[in-house]
Amino acid sequence: MAQISFQGRIIGQPELKFSQAGKPLLRFRTVENSHRQIDGEWKDVGAAWRDVTVFGKQAEHLAEHLADKQIVAISGRLDAREWEKQDGTKQTSFEVLADVVGIVPARQQAPTQPPTPSPAPDPWGAQNGGFPEKAPF
Repeated sequence: MAQISFQGRIIGQPELKFSQAGKPLLRFRTVENSHRQIDGEWKDVGAAWRDVTVFGKQAEHLAEHLADKQIVAISGRLDAREWEKQDGTKQTSFEVLADVVGIVPARQQAPTQPPTPSPAPDPWGAQNGGFPEKAPF
């Protein structure tokens, strides 16, 4: 199987299921948008949709933390599945069997006004930096 690593946005709510043997598996879909600079402007040039499956304890843990529209980084194996449509034509779909899934932190909004630094406190609790007003000589 081919290895794959990518970053994408979860589309829809991840779904925790259990196999016939009682093993947990988490399924969700991601989209990775591609952008390219064309004539000096950034434009959307396509999207890669991927179905992802996570197994075991990681599936149960992630089910509690993943949500729609969240950005994740995924590393795993690309698995091809063949299936037949109702009209009899054969189709191939690809699924990512994730080994590692990481949650990408959301971007912080920049503050509208930078914080004003407060003066450092005098560690000795004295005025004039701990020195007398007049020189002692």
